Amino acid sequence: MQLRDACSRKRDAPRQNGFLITGDIKNMNAIRTVMTFFLTAMLAAAFLGWRWAVTLPSPKLEAARAVLALAGIAAAVGITILWRVKPQADR
Repeated sequence: MQLRDACSRKRDAPRQNGFLITGDIKNMNAIRTVMTFFLTAMLAAAFLGWRWAVTLPSPKLEAARAVLALAGIAAAVGITILWRVKPQADR
């Protein structure tokens, strides 16, 4: 019986664009901040790797820089998407 109650509560939960709205804005911002620190560290690693890749032979240099550029772009896009969505308070 408890499982059925839990499922019906989940189905009746408020939704926005198909996603469950849970928690409050402070929690969401805390999670965003932690994820931003991680993605910033990823950007820093990509930058340092880019500088390190100069020491490699030419074919490896191009491949390393391509991968590092993709990682940097992915991190930048992730940060942008992370902070673009505005949280809404529970109703």
